[in-house]
Amino acid sequence: SSRRFSVARSLLSLMASPWWSLLPLAVLAREGLAEPHPVPSLTVQCRDTELGHWQCGEAIGKHFKDRIQETFATDALLQTLMRKVQDTDQGKSVFEAFVSHAKQRYPLYVAELNGTAVGSGVALDFVLVANLRQEL
Repeated sequence: SSRRFSVARSLLSLMASPWWSLLPLAVLAREGLAEPHPVPSLTVQCRDTELGHWQCGEAIGKHFKDRIQETFATDALLQTLMRKVQDTDQGKSVFEAFVSHAKQRYPLYVAELNGTAVGSGVALDFVLVANLRQEL
């Protein structure tokens, strides 16, 4: 069986900018002075299997590679979280516990994130930290 997935959910978690940063564009657009930047989107068909989700993630990663890499390179909070996960015992422990739980409870989602990491050329741990940033 196959499912159609909107990539907006994964992309928004990977590349979400603060909503308030869009306000000036919204005001300018309303006044006819600027066009708002469209929300990036991609529609893909994926089998509802671990491989299918991985392939979806890879397609997402390839399609949005430049955007993902730029966001990860410039997001200071994400960089800080990544350093804590890599360089502190507590950070490693908490991160590993969340990842272990996610693999057990949400294996298809983790497969999708793994594919996104491969497709975008970004380390899997970086993609996982980005998706667990609320919890970390």
